[in-house]
Amino acid sequence: MQIWGPLAGALDFGQSARHGGEGLKVLSFFSDELISVTMPKDVKDREEIDLESAKGTIKRMIIGATYLGMSPLITINQKNYELVEMVQGGKLDRLAGTYNPPKPNESEHPTFWYEIFSAIYGDGSHNMGNVGGYERILLRNAIGIEGDTPIDTKAWTTYPIQTTCTGYTDENGVTFTAWEEQTLTLEQFDALRVNRISA
Repeated sequence: MQIWGPLAGALDFGQSARHGGEGLKVLSFFSDELISVTMPKDVKDREEIDLESAKGTIKRMIIGATYLGMSPLITINQKNYELVEMVQGGKLDRLAGTYNPPKPNESEHPTFWYEIFSAIYGDGSHNMGNVGGYERILLRNAIGIEGDTPIDTKAWTTYPIQTTCTGYTDENGVTFTAWEEQTLTLEQFDALRVNRISA
């Protein structure tokens, strides 16, 4: 559900009082704006703890590797100040069209969630439109910041958004993991209508 506009922002929907914005808003990138998403996982490596006796006998405890979260990098080819404000805060003046990033003393970032949908194809050769389904990845609790933007001659400018996603505990004490994966049929994907979100 989206609740957005100047009044929604004034009523503090979507963390607007602290981080700016116009309320609780959902943005959708399903055409040519999105270039790529890389999804490195944050992993704490396994540990080996050894205890050696006087005779050289070794007792070893192995603590397995664990997931701490995920740090996706989203790259788009069009500057979107609403997305930048949603990810890192700052102040976007929608009337003047100006954006000011967070001040150095504003180290707290807004939190947000997002979903990534990638097409699934069957075996063999396929046309781009012959999609068999979609993989859905829900990232429940994210913070982020805009990455470095190169401005080169004879090159298209790209805009990276660096995010960090972790698990969280809700108000009822229920713990959630950093992400959730799901395979969707075409019918399930179409029922979500995520490629027709407008705001």
